[in-house]
Amino acid sequence: MSALSREWPGNQETRSLAGCDSTSSLSNFLKHHSMKCFYCAVVMPFSVGREGNDGMDSCPFCDRLADVIAMGHITQRDSPMATPLSDPVATQRLALIDLARGIALIAMTVFHFCWDLEMFGLVRPGFMAQPEAIWSARIIAGSFLFLVGFSLYLAHGKQLRMRPFLKRLAMVGGAAAIISIATWFFTPDAFIFFGILHCIAVSSVIALAFLRAPWWLTGLAGLFIVTMRSSLQTPALDAAWWWWSGLSQVIPRSNDYVPLFPFLGMVLIGVAAAKLAQSSGFTATLAKPQLQIAPARLLRFLGRNSLVYYLLHQPVMIALLYAVLKISGRIL
Repeated sequence: MSALSREWPGNQETRSLAGCDSTSSLSNFLKHHSMKCFYCAVVMPFSVGREGNDGMDSCPFCDRLADVIAMGHITQRDSPMATPLSDPVATQRLALIDLARGIALIAMTVFHFCWDLEMFGLVRPGFMAQPEAIWSARIIAGSFLFLVGFSLYLAHGKQLRMRPFLKRLAMVGGAAAIISIATWFFTPDAFIFFGILHCIAVSSVIALAFLRAPWWLTGLAGLFIVTMRSSLQTPALDAAWWWWSGLSQVIPRSNDYVPLFPFLGMVLIGVAAAKLAQSSGFTATLAKPQLQIAPARLLRFLGRNSLVYYLLHQPVMIALLYAVLKISGRIL
């Protein structure tokens, strides 16, 4: 039995559509419990007693919700306060987005495999320091972060679903902490203190402030962050405590360095793109392809499980390379 059924005294009368004051009882319940709306909490205390509002002692929004519940059209579980999105596109995964994330994971795997080859001395030193390799890393990371912003808006653009958001944030943040601790022990001279998972976690929180902003404003903010890093860098932020920002003139040594400038900008551009796509109806077009052929299904599976794949792919590749080199006698 729900809390509403237990605590609201007029519940039985309402279910039988009897009792003329049952709606008033439920309205009072809503206003004096955790379901209080913004109008009840903020507007009404300043409205009572003002000209034109004398004697107003009930909230029209809670009254309307009470009417609907009393007539049996919705239940507490199905109420607008508990149903985050009415757009079916926003409540289902888009196969194309999962596919794109899977493709980005494969690109990341190829990049990390080349990095592992250099680490084991199978390619010439400095191979991964070439401009092509550096730009490949930036493009791959940028594509991930764009998809983070796009998915963030689809999931929370109409209403922030706090519990799923915090659950995901805890998973990403926890994984980032594990990577930092592990790399501190194995590669202390280049440990990962602000890699892509750290950037995803922090950027997701910052991007919440832009979910209600116009798409063009969010896009401009993202472009500013992407393009203005070099102009904003200053020696005043060279201390290690500021390296996460990307605005120091020091480039720290790290096996994965993804600072907020410029990469937060890609998250905001993703949010802007999703907002524009939804307002124009383009998300319905994106939802049509189901991509059921085998290669696409595999990529979509990887895209749906990107965090697990990210955490496992490097240890697995390094172990396999080590085993092959050990068996072949390249490593004593």
